[in-house]
Amino acid sequence: MTGRRLWINPFATRYTRPGVIAWQPTPDSPEALLERLDQLGGRGLICGPHGSGKSTLLRHLMAAAAGRGWKTRVVTLRSRADFGPALGAIVAAAGHGHLLGIDSWEKLGAAGRLLAPLAARRAGRIVVTTHQPQACWPILLNLQPDAPTFRRLVGRLLSQVDSRGTMAAEFAADQLDAIFRRHRGNLREAFFELYDHFERTTRSLIGEA
Repeated sequence: MTGRRLWINPFATRYTRPGVIAWQPTPDSPEALLERLDQLGGRGLICGPHGSGKSTLLRHLMAAAAGRGWKTRVVTLRSRADFGPALGAIVAAAGHGHLLGIDSWEKLGAAGRLLAPLAARRAGRIVVTTHQPQACWPILLNLQPDAPTFRRLVGRLLSQVDSRGTMAAEFAADQLDAIFRRHRGNLREAFFELYDHFERTTRSLIGEA
């Protein structure tokens, strides 16, 4: 008697959530970005559109900083009501060996412009993510994903899951490019579409078995 084959969706959030996707080689490695952060005075902004990989990059920076022995912390903002946690984190991360990451800084709205000068005076090192550049933050990196990067990410996810003996899936380059364009470079939404596609294909195969 043979056991039922395990079907793992390579685009499930456990494989695509921030910090899980492997670092994609670019001219700006995490270590190089940490060096640039110090050149900017310890404050920097990662900007880019929705789903461009800002949160993932922030977590790779944290891992690189932890490797240097720095104390790291990431605060994710969801609304203006998170002003208090952001303020507390900035005050706490005042030492030279600290790196604070604040994800979705733009959620603070106008309150963020009031908090930025305090971050400049009190924080040891701080990196924030936003969708658009902001005058009160020097730009550490401006993320603009492209179709070749999306194809590489899909290839990594497929090979990672297929190496465990699960279902292999294939996508033509023009198919992936069309998905990338349809979601206007939003990698998160593109992965959601691939997740749904994989689920439909799997159910179809199971029904034919």
